[in-house]
Amino acid sequence: MDLFKQHRETEQKVHDNLYTNLVLLTHFYPPNKDFNAVFRKDMFVKNNKAAFFEVVHYMLNIISPELTKQKLTNWPIRDVKMEAKLRTEVISYVNELNVVYPYANIPTCQTSTLISPGGFRFAKFMLKISQLVLFKHLERSEEITLLFPLKHQKNALEMSKAQINHLNKVTSNINKESMDLLSTFQEYYEKIKGQGEAICESLTKLNKDIQAIQKQYTDIQNFFNTKYPSYPSANSLEEKFTVIKEQVQKVVEMNHLFAECEKLLKCISGTDLLLEHNEDDLDVPQDIQNIIQNNNQLDITQFFRGLTVLLEKKTLELVDPTKICIGQSIETINKLSGRYKDILKQLEAERDHINGLFDQLKTVFEDIVAETDHTLAVPIS
Repeated sequence: MDLFKQHRETEQKVHDNLYTNLVLLTHFYPPNKDFNAVFRKDMFVKNNKAAFFEVVHYMLNIISPELTKQKLTNWPIRDVKMEAKLRTEVISYVNELNVVYPYANIPTCQTSTLISPGGFRFAKFMLKISQLVLFKHLERSEEITLLFPLKHQKNALEMSKAQINHLNKVTSNINKESMDLLSTFQEYYEKIKGQGEAICESLTKLNKDIQAIQKQYTDIQNFFNTKYPSYPSANSLEEKFTVIKEQVQKVVEMNHLFAECEKLLKCISGTDLLLEHNEDDLDVPQDIQNIIQNNNQLDITQFFRGLTVLLEKKTLELVDPTKICIGQSIETINKLSGRYKDILKQLEAERDHINGLFDQLKTVFEDIVAETDHTLAVPIS
């Protein structure tokens, strides 16, 4: 039971270290959105084919983008056949890396293992690749003296003098920078602390002033309520003002109505409504003299009846032949003539078509008659 528990702890440690290495790499080599979609902690505890392709290509591409592009020719994947070819290319590429970097000690892996990428052995395989990628990153950053061999050796615990000196130098620099940062922080903290205390004092004083003003306002309000107990509130005053405003509006409307009534009264009581009739000025046309019977009195009914008859007669009269009228008449006649010609052409075409049909029928009937035997009876000999 203890061995199983120890194995589980070791396996979890491998997964955690792999995740940590990848997180560190992402800070220096930003991944694409496809990598971010599959990248998560413990992603290889179970089979995860999508994560394997994205993560292994991401790590190998960091080692050498040109070489990775040359070796992994089936990337990106577009079908199942390309997946199988890519797995073979990954195994071949990793074997070459083991030859170039023998200290990497990447476990040998069969192509069949990558069909279901997940579990403890596969996680160790990916962890060794991530350690090699980190080594190459540190190597490019000129921190080679801090690197330890990735492969376990007998003298791995014995550090060289150069490494110790470099560590002492780096540690001294870090301590100096830390002390400088701490001193700067202390100065900035004291400055900010003083400003904060000043702001707190100002806020305390402001709160006291606000409380004093609120107390004064309360005292004034109490004094006013005591001295004028029946003084209406602002809301009641606003309601009364609204009622008064409505009443004033009604008064204004009534005033307007009275003014209109006064105008009508003056119009009715005045003499401006009388119609004047001067029979000498009345010139009745001859066409309606038989309708206007009495010229001494103004008969509105007779007047409009005569006007109607006069208008009907005038509408039947021809207008004077002006140049514009003649031009419009000619244009209308030309349009009608054009339409008449078009109709004649259509009729002629129909006539020709009918004549053709008649000739065809005639030919058919003649053929039928020619083929028919006209002999009705044969005499008996």
